[in-house]
Order: sequence, then structure tokens, then C-alpha cells
Amino acid sequence: MELRQLRSFVVTAERQHFGRAAHALHLTTSSLSQQMRTLERDLQVALFDRGPHGTSLTPAGQILLVHARILLARAERTRDAVRDTQPPLPLVTVRLGTGLPAVLAPALVLLRERTGLVVDGAEAPESDAVAAVAQERADAAVVWAGADVDGLERSPLGTVGLLLAVPPGHPLDRPGGCPRASLAGHRILTTPPLHRALHRTGSDLDTVCVTDPTGRPTGELRRQVLNRQGLGLVVDPGRGRAEGLALCALTPPVRLRTEILFRDSADAIVRELAEALRHPVPPVPGGFEPARAAAAAVHR
Repeated sequence: MELRQLRSFVVTAERQHFGRAAHALHLTTSSLSQQMRTLERDLQVALFDRGPHGTSLTPAGQILLVHARILLARAERTRDAVRDTQPPLPLVTVRLGTGLPAVLAPALVLLRERTGLVVDGAEAPESDAVAAVAQERADAAVVWAGADVDGLERSPLGTVGLLLAVPPGHPLDRPGGCPRASLAGHRILTTPPLHRALHRTGSDLDTVCVTDPTGRPTGELRRQVLNRQGLGLVVDPGRGRAEGLALCALTPPVRLRTEILFRDSADAIVRELAEALRHPVPPVPGGFEPARAAAAAVHR
């Protein structure tokens, strides 16, 4: 069993489709299939239930996925620790809940200059971000507030502003912002992570959760907004426009809280990361407000 096989296995398990996984790995489908057949022979178990429309994991495959992620994370840390003869910089692995890289990636880049921390930040669905910390595949996770995080410490991080996405030239695209009262009667679309986070906060906005078979909800949301099938509620990317849509500020603003999660046994480096993210300097674009300054800005 090789690390190369485990990496291919994890990508295939996450994509649930050999063709999509092969494309992500820059392999041919037949080459990837052969790798997985070899791995199954070595382990003497079936890892995938193969069907005409995709694959799913067998019980043995589900167990291997947990252990493979842990082994790959440890291998990455080992490689980084020995790559350079210079004293290694502290490495912190962070999982960012879906939608959060758009606003937190700039802060993570700044941390190396400010603190000397090397932050490996990767986007993950909320449930996997939490599991990665619990299973020691990651040091910390940043998620939308209110997630189920039994056994982990949680600390307020800040809030993220949401914007209204409309077709260019739409009547609600106003320079002074769009009053929330004007949304009455409109179909408000948003992605599953934001839909769940809004529901947890008891938001008065009645949103429709948009998904599609490809697993790219933002693409389907954009399509429906451009086709005037509804208005979108999206994370503020800090650019004023996104993928051909006009982004409008809402008044009063809609903000969602974020939290950083870590294990009870987290060392000082992880706690230093949490503190640094709460006070980013210079300010982070994209509507992020650190917890200290934003406590009164959360609208429910």
C-alpha cells in the first residue's frame, strides 16, 4: 500500500466518480481504475461499489477513508519538517468551511509575515472540517457558527457579510444599497452552507437552498439568478462583482458569525493562530469583521 494509491483513493472517494477523480489527478480513467484494483487486491477487500452513474464506498472503503486521510496528513507534515535544513517554521493545518476561503484566504497569507506561522488552509464541507480536527487530520477549522462540534473547543472569530446577487442592471442594484424590505415577494437563493448557517441563527430571511448534481451549487445559483429565477445571497468576495453578477449591499446588513474550532489539547501555536485571525492587520477584504469589533454587528 503506497501513499500514491491512498491519495488516489481519497480523491476517488470524495468525487464518487472515477472519471472526475482521474481528471483531478491528471490520470486516465483506466490508470486510476487499475490503481484502485491493485489497492483492493493488496488489502483483499472491495473498497468501491461501482455503478453506471458513479461509485460509493463499501464499509471497508469508509474505514480506509478515515485512516487514509490521517496517514496522508501525517506524511505531509513529515515531508514539510524534513524538506529544508533550516529550522522548520511552525505549520498549522486549517480546514475552512465552504464559502469561507473567499474572505479568509487573505488573512491566512498575512499570518506568515506577522507571526511566522505557515498555515495550510484547505476548503472542506462543514462536517468534514469538524471531523478533520476531531480525528487529528487538521489542527483547527473555521466554520459558520453553531455547527455541532462535540468534544472540541470553539471560539468566536468574526462575522462575514453577505451580499445580494442580481443580474446586471436589475432594479435592486442600487448605489446606496438594497433595503431588505424590498426583498419581499422575491425568491432568495443561497448555497447549502449559508442556508444552514442562516437557519441556525434564526434569520428572518426565507432562503431556498440551491444544489445541482455536479456538486457546484454556486454555478447553479449563478445560472438561476442570470435567468431571473430568483435573487442570490452570497458571501461577499470583496470585489463588488462575481461571475457576471452584480453584488448589492443590504440594509440593514446581513452578517453571519464564524468560529474557530480546535481540540482541548491544542498547543500554543494553534491558540496563537486563533488570536491572530481575530485581529487581522491590515483589514481583511470581503466583508470580514473580527470578533472584537463586530460583536454588535450581528443581525438575527
